[in-house]
Amino acid sequence: MRLPTTLAVLCFALLPACRPVPQSGTVQDEARAAGRTAASFPHAGEDYFHDMDGAIALTPDEIKGRNMWLVWTGGNDRFWNQMTQYTFGAFDLLKSISSHPSLGFSRADRWTYLGLVNEPCFQNPTGPDPARHGLWLDVRGKDCAPDPFEDASHYPGVAIGSRGKPLGDGTTERRFTPTAVSTALHFADIAVGAALADEGSTCALDAAGSALCWGVNSFGQVGDGTTTPRLTPTSVTGGLAFKQISGGRLFFIGLSASGAAYGWGSNSGGTGGAGALGTGEPLFSAVPVRALFP
Repeated sequence: MRLPTTLAVLCFALLPACRPVPQSGTVQDEARAAGRTAASFPHAGEDYFHDMDGAIALTPDEIKGRNMWLVWTGGNDRFWNQMTQYTFGAFDLLKSISSHPSLGFSRADRWTYLGLVNEPCFQNPTGPDPARHGLWLDVRGKDCAPDPFEDASHYPGVAIGSRGKPLGDGTTERRFTPTAVSTALHFADIAVGAALADEGSTCALDAAGSALCWGVNSFGQVGDGTTTPRLTPTSVTGGLAFKQISGGRLFFIGLSASGAAYGWGSNSGGTGGAGALGTGEPLFSAVPVRALFP
């Protein structure tokens, strides 16, 4: 007679593991989510590492490949963050390049402690670097030429905070002054989705209450029925009119004149849970769906 209860408990326990999640190969990486193309990422052609590997002769394409392997393979922030968590901090790569006095080692004896070879043309830091979040990182030697990979005019991605964040002006360029959104409409309300650095999206209501959204769209948070990133304001599907709009992480909620709530985007709110949209389902929605009320 306890079988139904046992099954119910088992199903409840397995629910998180059975929750539908985006399938591998369908989730856009950070660059695609920001609307970046392969052409916007030029390969570094400087033969900066010429003296490595016995100064072996390489073709221009091989030089670019070596640069790509040595310089640009550290951008998977979520992977490194997870590895740090899984190893309880033991896999903290920042410690391996820091010379903070509390560590007990520095650039001067990095080989002895960690088996790491220091990059030439750098020196041991004498204090925190205000341009690098106060970290004790190696300092470029004054008698060396500028590091070509720190040239933000040539490689925009090296600048701190340079990740593509669509602002609605039709580009993914960084803006240091207020820039008009690409639309002639005047907005009555606006909401910015709370997000990580690579998840920015914005929604706004025009004078008639119609919702328009733009930005990252990996979970349908633009509400246009797709997961394609939008660089300019795009109408939310459904023709609904809202009197108020608010945003969460990877989702938005619109309140209609009648008091009905509609949500679109991730139903987990980016937390791995469920229920952000109030629809009773764990899936994300790329179009507005009405929230269920008791």
